[in-house]
Amino acid sequence: MRIEVMKIREQLENLVQKETILAQEIAPYRMILHSPFRSLPDDVLEVIFLACLPNDHIPVIDFRQPPLLLTQISSHLRRVAFGTPRLWTAIDVPILAPCLTQWFDGRDDSRICYAKRTMAKYAWAVDQWLRRTGACDIEIFIHEKGNHIASCYVEEIFQLLIKRVPQWKSISFHCSAYSIQHFCYMLGQSSFKEFQEFKFPRLKHLSLDISGEYLQQDDPQQEYNYISHLPDAFRLNSIHLVVPADNYEGYCIHWSRITYLSLGNASYPSSLNSIVKILELCSGLLSCKLYIKMDNTIIRLCLPHLRDISIAFDQEAWFGDSKIYGNAFYTLQMKKAFSIFDRLGLPTLKRITYDASTEFMPLLGLIHRMDNRITHLSVTNFEVPTELMECLKACPLLVALDVSLHRPLPLCYGPLLETNFFAI
Repeated sequence: MRIEVMKIREQLENLVQKETILAQEIAPYRMILHSPFRSLPDDVLEVIFLACLPNDHIPVIDFRQPPLLLTQISSHLRRVAFGTPRLWTAIDVPILAPCLTQWFDGRDDSRICYAKRTMAKYAWAVDQWLRRTGACDIEIFIHEKGNHIASCYVEEIFQLLIKRVPQWKSISFHCSAYSIQHFCYMLGQSSFKEFQEFKFPRLKHLSLDISGEYLQQDDPQQEYNYISHLPDAFRLNSIHLVVPADNYEGYCIHWSRITYLSLGNASYPSSLNSIVKILELCSGLLSCKLYIKMDNTIIRLCLPHLRDISIAFDQEAWFGDSKIYGNAFYTLQMKKAFSIFDRLGLPTLKRITYDASTEFMPLLGLIHRMDNRITHLSVTNFEVPTELMECLKACPLLVALDVSLHRPLPLCYGPLLETNFFAI
């Protein structure tokens, strides 16, 4: 009997030790286990989860970031996250690819194998992600890491995205011309009943940011027209285009329906001639962002509804340098810069954003024509405070000013900013 009692005591001591160890391990999480958060109803949790989504970028396929991070807390919260369609309505789809020539040469090195495996995993993740959206509108951002793309890597992902065409609210491409051509080819060859019947019933925003060289085709008109299927996108009202060849007028878009327009960037500025042709078609434009490459085009148009404009000029195509062409020529070109917008009618404009890395003269000329209507002014990369002061003097109704410096001001400008910079 005593022997049995001793054995039971030893077992009890072992169990007590295990209990102590477990209690120590659980101690940091005891507050979480008894937290009121665990008793919140599912509809409240859904609202909290939606507030966790990032505001500065589209959600990515990463378990360290929401919404996937929210599925790692507990089984209950995972079920709530998977059952909240609005949590999955935006997705960043990365494309990893080696150089296209490696594929054509038949070399199957480690980079190609890595790209194949990675894209297969992404295809599965994209499929699971999109299944959770239900019938909600979706936003898609496709960006490519690599010079070109081999079609066998991305066809599965492209097929998954094309199946969701009726749900597209926003589609953005930041990739090579080859990838966009291949995607549009698959889109044109699609036999899905939903696509044939409805085309793009919800699409409101389109962004094309194309890198690399264009592929040569027999038809020069179709060489740049990557969105020939978009005439059926009757809700499309926002366009962002950055393409090496800026013959935008060849795109099949109902320009009169566009209310937001963005053309060009620092790598591929848009010629003033092309910009003017498109602005003439955008009769309902409310806001636009333009990166301009100067030419001899004279602006003669009126945008009666435009309220917000952002302007930047290509530095390489600016009017000249006094060190090269002489002071007289430089002065003449500055007068021309001041009058660039003399024949541009903007009766409702109130907000201006301007990149001052080139010259201030176009901004001064534009502000002086606005009849003291400007209420919001944003200037980036500015260097000379006296020029900014001239702009402020012409904006007596200004309520918001945002200024960023191109570089630290020299010491000679210190007293000017301290004493009378805002004494207008």
